[in-house]
Amino acid sequence: MPLRRLLPVASRRLVAVLVVALGVLTAPPRLVPPASAEGPAVDPDLARELEGEMQSDRAEEQAVWERISEEWKRLSADHTPKRLACLRSEAEISRLQGDIIRYRPLTRDDFRAKHMGEVHLVVEIPGGRVGAHVGLTFVCIGRPHAEELASGEVVAEMQGLRYVALLDRENSWWNPEPTPTPALWILRHEQGHFDLAELYTRRLNRGAAEDIASTRAQAPTAAEAVGLFSARWAAHLQGVRKAFQALEDQYDRETAHGTIPKVQTQWFERIQRELAATRADAG
Repeated sequence: MPLRRLLPVASRRLVAVLVVALGVLTAPPRLVPPASAEGPAVDPDLARELEGEMQSDRAEEQAVWERISEEWKRLSADHTPKRLACLRSEAEISRLQGDIIRYRPLTRDDFRAKHMGEVHLVVEIPGGRVGAHVGLTFVCIGRPHAEELASGEVVAEMQGLRYVALLDRENSWWNPEPTPTPALWILRHEQGHFDLAELYTRRLNRGAAEDIASTRAQAPTAAEAVGLFSARWAAHLQGVRKAFQALEDQYDRETAHGTIPKVQTQWFERIQRELAATRADAG
């Protein structure tokens, strides 16, 4: 019996699974037929034919992954992965570099960086002294997947998508020197940045279905479908990062980095109202 009548369609064609972790594409899995403890002995000629086809699939799959990697690097030229990473599962959060915490109220002890590092200032701070800054990041949790349709085309899309806001305490710094702004207001302002990150991820979670639909790709071959999906997803992550940066800049500009108490209080109250209204969308 011909080999292709023994294998399901999805096993004969390349089915690529894209896994993005901190902007780095991991190696694709090997295509291995399931083992059977009780099945009949496999004909040696058939086994060799199957192995030859699997090797061909692996070569094609490797070429796809190399193309995806190059596309990701090109579209991530503005260092998107540093601010927005994608993980396969919740468990991978604990393996991220740094002293990572999920969203919660901050304390002075959460600022553990020994040096100020690079700080993005949108307006001049009165007195010229930065009080503190937080090391925020996002993760999207999901599993990009591709499969062959009955039509013979391949569709690639993100599955199980959600977003989570995180803070790296090793990249969060508190100025040990006195500043014109009271410590309580400094902490409130930095908490506001973390609050905004959490609120933004909740908005993203509410629109996750639209993100999946807008980045889905369908093409005649797996290489085309996965390559197109990779490009769309990288561009989507860039858009997410830039939109959040614009929100943070607005917050810092209007509050003068937390040095205008009245405006800072208005922002704090607005954020708290929105957080209360979006609890169901928390990551």
